[in-house]
This record gives sequence, structure tokens and C-alpha cells, in this order.
Amino acid sequence: MIFLCNTGVADGKGVLLKKLAKNKDIAAWEQRICSMSRRPPGCEISKAAVKALMSSGSNWMTSYVTGMSHLTVCPTERLLEKIMDRYREKLDAVNLSARERIQLILTIMLNQEPIIFQTFPQSEGWPFPAYVGACGRFVAVESGYRPLDEYLEETWSIRAHLAQKLLLIAKRFTDNKSQYGLYWTHISYATFAVNEDSLDVVVVDGRNIMVVDLYQIKQDRKRNWDNPLYSPFDSCADKYVFRSYLNVHFLKHSCNSNVNSSL
Repeated sequence: MIFLCNTGVADGKGVLLKKLAKNKDIAAWEQRICSMSRRPPGCEISKAAVKALMSSGSNWMTSYVTGMSHLTVCPTERLLEKIMDRYREKLDAVNLSARERIQLILTIMLNQEPIIFQTFPQSEGWPFPAYVGACGRFVAVESGYRPLDEYLEETWSIRAHLAQKLLLIAKRFTDNKSQYGLYWTHISYATFAVNEDSLDVVVVDGRNIMVVDLYQIKQDRKRNWDNPLYSPFDSCADKYVFRSYLNVHFLKHSCNSNVNSSL
């Protein structure tokens, strides 16, 4: 989720202009950068970032971003290449400059959501809002969506349609040709929005998504890599909130919350 939204128009299309984080989170982010560069609080962030994230060795970017966000909990070279290839805020259509890589790292550090939207774009069938662009600590994405919970009182057929869309999202996240698994670390009705015209569902909160390179897992074939794992499902006290790493729980929650309550 991104904060402080404002609507506008860009190239004739409606957009949401969204701030990447709350002021207190930005202040903490700036302090972290100053600390990483061994500079005092209130330092000049652009200079501190260059000093803190100075390139060193062939895998310097991997070493910096590993564990920095859910997107980069366990990044592979293949994933990082995809992230850099799809990154829109670059001058060269092919390669990122050192400063652009630093900018990318800083964005991942503050809020991974715009990087998720760019790396897995709507134009390739991923269920996210279309990314429009960025300016400073603001990003623009397409508008025209309503929160999912505004459809709770709709007819059964509409809710069943939306539940099916949610199931297809969960399937796409774990079974796709790109061989990346996307897993929620937190999920609620606020995670989703609905296109007012087509009734398509998109994931509007990209902060709580962990990305796993399934191709690399198959290549490494570490011990027990293909053993199935099971986790018991427990009903939630609050039906509007659901937390799990496993999308199988999401499948059950979608049916329980959106369909069964109306039977």
C-alpha cells in the first residue's frame, strides 16, 4: 500500500499519484541511509546514498538488496536481471547506470511496491495496476478501481465472479511461465481493488509480496526441494483480515469470505 493518494490525468488517462511512505517512515529511511554512510542525522541523502551503496565486486547489488524487502528476501541473478530490465526510471533502454542502480536500491528499501508493479507488469497479464511513472517520492499508477470491500453487498453472482477472479490471481502467482512464485505475507480486503467497468480484480498492495525464483529452486535441487509442505487452516477472528505465506490459504479465504456467506 502507498500513502496520500491524489487523482489526476496523464496522457488523457486517469491516474493516482501516490506517496511512497508516511513522513515518519521516510525520516527513518533517510536516517538509515545516513547511518549506512557513517554520516550524521540530517545528512544530504543523495551524497550519502552514493557513499553507502558504492559498487564493489561483480555481485555488489545482490549483496546490498538481499533481505532488504520481501521482494529480495532471497534474490537470484535471474530475478535481479528481470527487475533491472523492467525498471522504467532509466535513461538507457538497456543498461542501468550506477546511480540508477542506487536509485533502484533506495526504492526497494523504502517501498518495493512500484518495483513489483514494474517487474510484473499488467501488460504481461499480471494482476496489478498499470505503472505510469514516478517523480521523487511519488509514483503514478492507473486509476478507475474501487476497493473490494465495497462489493460485499453486491448480488451473489457478482461476488461469485469476483471470488473466481481472486482464485485466478492466486493461481497466477504460483503457476506461471516466468517461473516466479509470488506469495503474500499479509492479506486483507484492502489488498485488492475492482475495475469499475470490467469487474477485473487487481492487487493494489504490493508491499507484502515475497518473490521466489522457482526456476532456480528446480535448478539447485537442494535436499527435500520438491517435498510438499502443509499448513493447517484456521478460521480468522476478523473475516476481513487474513495473514499467510501460502496462497492455498488465500484460496480458502476467498471462497469463505466472498461466496459462502451469501449461501
